[in-house]
Amino acid sequence: MFPYVYASQSATYGTYSGAAQQGIHHLATEFSLVPGWDSSLTWLYRRSGIDYKSGFSYVQNQFTGSYSRVFSTAGGFIWSRLDLSYMDSNSTLTNKNLTIYAETGFQNAAGSVGAGLGGFYSGFTDVNSFGASAIAWIDLGRGRRLSSKFNINGFSGDYHGGKWFYSGKVALYLPLGGKLAFLFSGFLGQRSLFYDSDIKLIYNLTDIQRAGAGVTAYFYASPSLTIFLDGAFERYEAYEGGTYRAFYLTLSASLRI
Repeated sequence: MFPYVYASQSATYGTYSGAAQQGIHHLATEFSLVPGWDSSLTWLYRRSGIDYKSGFSYVQNQFTGSYSRVFSTAGGFIWSRLDLSYMDSNSTLTNKNLTIYAETGFQNAAGSVGAGLGGFYSGFTDVNSFGASAIAWIDLGRGRRLSSKFNINGFSGDYHGGKWFYSGKVALYLPLGGKLAFLFSGFLGQRSLFYDSDIKLIYNLTDIQRAGAGVTAYFYASPSLTIFLDGAFERYEAYEGGTYRAFYLTLSASLRI
């Protein structure tokens, strides 16, 4: 069974309404080496592009390494994770960004209940952002899982300096038979220039995300191949004032080798 490798490729396309941006796309390649049940090592490369109505095209490259480890205890398992991300772009604000994220938590032996804490620090040219998250989940039976995350996001520097933002996210995973499953998620609050540990993404916007919702459909084509299609909506408050909306569609395939 061990070791094995996960290889995945995903593509995201998004459009905007009421924004200075016109369109966005992500292309991500990810490899995970799993040498045994208690550890994994992941490498990710993501290239992002944003087209503005003014004619400017923003280009971003993100390189991420992530290491996870699980420790067995008498009552369950303790897990830990460390992410290190580097980003370059053609923007003076987000070029040569370095982000570090750490997480630890506990789940019971059955894996039906778990909770953890995470935190990140991200250094931009004119501002530093940092934050912490409280994570919890519970197994509802028959493969269904309800999870939640509460976030605190702070800043020092020219953008949002001295401010604190708070947000929450809830997700429900529902399997339908052995081949199909859905993930429903919702977000509410405020966050900006943050690191989303769920998808290992550095958000480069000084704009404030206010709300979001998404649906992901998973198709387990075989024990080694998974395909998913994700649709998401997000609402933002522009740093210069006003609000706008973004709509995303992501297609991804993951292969276990």
